Amino acid sequence: MGFAWQGTLLAIQPRIRLTRSFDERSHTYLGYALRLDGAIGDRRGEFLVGIGSGTQAKHRFRAGDVVQGESVPVADPRTEPVDFYKTVRLSPDAARASGLPHRAADE
Repeated sequence: MGFAWQGTLLAIQPRIRLTRSFDERSHTYLGYALRLDGAIGDRRGEFLVGIGSGTQAKHRFRAGDVVQGESVPVADPRTEPVDFYKTVRLSPDAARASGLPHRAADE
């Protein structure tokens, strides 16, 4: 079951999984982690949501964007660096969606 959420994007960073097997290490790219300040379900505050790299390429999220979507809680927190993942119904803020100019990167 998914939880609807909405919030202001505070940060975005690559999401990876590091694994070790005896003396060998490897990593897998899982996508991106969005740090949001907003509401998910009945909880308010900061939370982390995982998205895929294709989703980030499509929407090009940046800090300050207002974003909403629906995600499920991570099944095993030991294997994921985010609180929620399997995000659907992702929608960027109205200004970006309407094609209006977005603030400059240095604002």
